Amino acid sequence: MTTGQRNVETLRAIYKDLTRIAEFADDDIVLHKADQSASPLTVIGKQAVYRHEVNLIALTHASLCMDVQEVIANDYFGAVLGTLRAGTADKRIGMPFCGLWRFREGKVIEHWENAYDARALGGFLRGNDVQAARWLCS
Repeated sequence: MTTGQRNVETLRAIYKDLTRIAEFADDDIVLHKADQSASPLTVIGKQAVYRHEVNLIALTHASLCMDVQEVIANDYFGAVLGTLRAGTADKRIGMPFCGLWRFREGKVIEHWENAYDARALGGFLRGNDVQAARWLCS
């Protein structure tokens, strides 16, 4: 298996279960958050990135699902396209996403979260239905 193929499999595993990111991450991984109103905007380090993913799942009451449609990767970069789905007690959201990844020697060293409408996604996660209205599902 080439490194590019291995990186495709790594991305598929991460998107199937976001809590597995630490298994594939370099110790000094950098994650750039989709929600640009979040503080800090970047998360640095394997354990901090893992906690970020766990917190994101908790914010969605464990409903966060990344429906992957396309994965492409080589030895250095990866891109994943799909639809992010999540819910709260009474609302659901669906929104396109594009995750961008950088690899070094088979380890994830950098990740950019890209929701199509990051402001609306952030609003949804904070309970602001006005910002998220366009993306709410029945």
